[in-house]
Amino acid sequence: MLLHLERKGVCMEDIDVSADPAALARMRDLSGQIERPVVVIDGQVVVGYDPDFLDRSVPSRF
Repeated sequence: MLLHLERKGVCMEDIDVSADPAALARMRDLSGQIERPVVVIDGQVVVGYDPDFLDRSVPSRF
């Protein structure tokens, strides 16, 4: 998924929730679960890798 977003020229933050308990708690608050990855785009939370959602939601910067 990171490569997919990088190819679109998207600026993002990759957070290792396995090394940061506070980040894991924030992820759980956002998504209601601990499955990864979690993507938040304009307030919409998506759990798992969904390339169709990413393509619809994130315009390419190239």
